[in-house]
Amino acid sequence: TRSIQFSELKSYKVEHYNGTRLICTFKDNTRFKLMANHQFCKAEAFEALCDDLERTINQYVLETNTELVRKPSFYEQKWVPYLLASMSLTMAWVFFRFYSSGIRPPFSTYTPVIILAGLWVAYFKAREKSRGKVPQV
Repeated sequence: TRSIQFSELKSYKVEHYNGTRLICTFKDNTRFKLMANHQFCKAEAFEALCDDLERTINQYVLETNTELVRKPSFYEQKWVPYLLASMSLTMAWVFFRFYSSGIRPPFSTYTPVIILAGLWVAYFKAREKSRGKVPQV
């Protein structure tokens, strides 16, 4: 059992992909990581805990006017939609080149499209989940 005081925290991050991960960074720059993955346990309880923790930290920050920061997850970074858009345009260009030359694209060409679609879904889910949270860095 470990007790963590909010006053000891410098920042925290909650990531919601491939399970839920909580990363706390303390003022002395040490880190505490905790993760629940659907493949090993029922992660819903940990996800609910992280949601409650974020609400509680948000309230603490508002009441104490402290500089505790919520760090954005990978999909909440400002440059991610630009990366995904450029990857999407590249894939569209590849398919355009295949079809304009009259060649049917090989089946393996669709694998990156499926992966890219999954990345877009994860981006929009993370964006939806981060609304109304503590301001980010």
